[in-house]
Amino acid sequence: MAKHSIAYIYPRSTTFVQKDIRLLDDAFKVIEFNGRLSSARSLALLLIRQFFFLLLHPSCKVYVCMFAGYHALLPGLFARLLGKKMIIIAGGADAVSFPSLGYGNFRKNPLAWATAQSFRLSHHIAPVSESLIAQDSEYQQEFGPQGYKHFVKGLRTRSTAIANGYDAGFWVSDDSGRQDDLFLTVATHVETAARRSIKGLDLFLLLARELPTYHFMIVGCAKTDLGVLPSNVAVVEHAQPSELIKLYSRASYYVQLSVSEGFPNALCESMLCGCVPLVSAVGAMPEIVADTGYVLFEKREDSALELFRQAVGNKSAHPVLSEKARERVATLYTEEKRKSALTALIQYVISRK
Repeated sequence: MAKHSIAYIYPRSTTFVQKDIRLLDDAFKVIEFNGRLSSARSLALLLIRQFFFLLLHPSCKVYVCMFAGYHALLPGLFARLLGKKMIIIAGGADAVSFPSLGYGNFRKNPLAWATAQSFRLSHHIAPVSESLIAQDSEYQQEFGPQGYKHFVKGLRTRSTAIANGYDAGFWVSDDSGRQDDLFLTVATHVETAARRSIKGLDLFLLLARELPTYHFMIVGCAKTDLGVLPSNVAVVEHAQPSELIKLYSRASYYVQLSVSEGFPNALCESMLCGCVPLVSAVGAMPEIVADTGYVLFEKREDSALELFRQAVGNKSAHPVLSEKARERVATLYTEEKRKSALTALIQYVISRK
């Protein structure tokens, strides 16, 4: 039986996107379109490129768009006009608004309008977490409720949350020796204070200053982006997956105190490598961590310090938590489960009249 053709449309190529395409390629003929915007001026060029891409691939039954936004508008219009279907995979920024931090599609127009319209044009939405549909987080209450249903009033498109999936056979601790006083976080694109706050580096560095006898490591950014650092903070600018495994295997704790997250990959990868997680109560993180680590429910310095001291004061529980953290991700969040769920959803949407 011939495979249905689908277009996978994304605003930038990432490891996550390429993994999704690989997972779907068994069941469908996947045609990629990179809708990267390098500047506001390139929007017109993107729409022209996309227009001809859609015209030249009439066999595509479904347009799968990673994130809502400008790059999902034309696929949505084509789908509605030509009797095709569009699925949006909501991933994080397309479901939130943090104006003072300059983050989230809904913080300003015309991006907010484009995001809302692409959600309305879609035939189904597959967020990576239920929290992206609607969430009232107490972590940073000043920003109010989040989730695309809060911002897109009257949205009738159905949603099916499909969690990310991970290869537990790849993300395995190399047992090279774990430092019981090493806290690690992964943070990219943190050139501004606002971005550092979004990723929780403000609290992470505060904790490093307050706990000088412990070691902290930041992976994924340049040291020059972070200003003056305490002497107990190390920075690794780039790390390939094989190098990340070694770093996760050295750390006892993985820290993610973000203001906004969807379903963070680094958290799950680190848990598979045996790190005990310390996270903020945003996005899917409390659900991912459950009883395998520690959750910070409000963004307060004293609360963060108390949580860290609780974690390091409970070292006897570390081996059990480490094993539970790996087992939880390896059991609940597999590539096979994501592949099966995405494939079933696409086939369901194709079959609907």
